[in-house]
Amino acid sequence: MILLGDSGYVLKRYLLTTIAVPRNEREQQYNRRLRQGRLCIEQVFGLLKSRFR
Repeated sequence: MILLGDSGYVLKRYLLTTIAVPRNEREQQYNRRLRQGRLCIEQVFGLLKSRFR
């Protein structure tokens, strides 16, 4: 299992976090895709919270 986290978490084998200072286009793309994935998940959590108060 792999978890997605933000920069507030420490990098672990099972936790993907953003790269603080991306050095090339590939690392910038990794950060963008990670943020997109997290945004999608946070939107789903928001929908579930509003539906099941």
